Amino acid sequence: IIGLAVGFTCFALSNLWIHYEITYDKFYEGVERTHLLYQEATFSESTFSTYSSYMSATTLRQEFPEVEAACAVYQWEMGLKTKEGKTAKVNCMYADSTFLEMFQPTSILSGSMEFLYSDNKIALTEETAMSLFGSTEVLGQEIETDDTPKTVCAILKNVERHSNLYFAAWAISSQFQKEKSEWGVHRFQTYVRLRKGVNATSFQEKMKNYESGSQWYSKPFEKYKIIPLTQYHYSVINEKLALKFNYLVLFSIASISFTDAPFTLRMAISLRRCSQLSVMKENIPKAAMSTQIIEAKPSSFNNNVSDFRNLEYSSSILRRE
Repeated sequence: IIGLAVGFTCFALSNLWIHYEITYDKFYEGVERTHLLYQEATFSESTFSTYSSYMSATTLRQEFPEVEAACAVYQWEMGLKTKEGKTAKVNCMYADSTFLEMFQPTSILSGSMEFLYSDNKIALTEETAMSLFGSTEVLGQEIETDDTPKTVCAILKNVERHSNLYFAAWAISSQFQKEKSEWGVHRFQTYVRLRKGVNATSFQEKMKNYESGSQWYSKPFEKYKIIPLTQYHYSVINEKLALKFNYLVLFSIASISFTDAPFTLRMAISLRRCSQLSVMKENIPKAAMSTQIIEAKPSSFNNNVSDFRNLEYSSSILRRE
């Protein structure tokens, strides 16, 4: 009973976990047509790389009629510090308005969108503002971001955590503006949403053969592939995945086997006893058996508990003989 309970509990929890992993980002509009660019890493310890240039998103949006929307984002953990000394480490988003238009991950509750155009402005989500200031009425407050001062110009609605695109602050920098026109800087993740009816495999092949006209990057997408956003989180491509999805599936399967373990063990023991009894009966005269043992005669072997007890009793008498 205990084994059965533990097995079913593990199975139920692992299935809940699996469901949680495979439903990342599914609340975005058009997510079934949204893909992430990636390639096999050449100079990295990881097998795959999801980083590309900002120009990738711009080119896909402008040169491919199959593309409905595309954006490039850069996420990193940034340190925040108030004048009062309150600090926090949050996930910050580097992106322009194309990200907001494509995913609509949040909305502005108060303030302006200056953080999209000025490198000395920053937008905080409600939870971040509450964590640092204890209030969301913080427009105009100065905050240190990795030793760079910024002014809070907007408060954003909290972002869904069940997403690969979760962030707690949104900012931009002058460096970001420079990198928007460079093919050689590969630190952005490029997301593309295809139009309805477009075959992803055919689009991928067309993308690989695209020629940009650049002297150094004539075929910028030659090594890139695309993966559906709904599959990215639990795939081997996700370098931030703490637990490999395959291990989780194996754990779920193992929990099913564990529910039958006690029964399997009892059956194995009983069958072994039957085998021992059969061998002993062949080596003992029938006269001795008729007077000194009680012969077990099970009517069937359909998991009958009384049959097993008779066999065990007979086996014990034979061992004494």
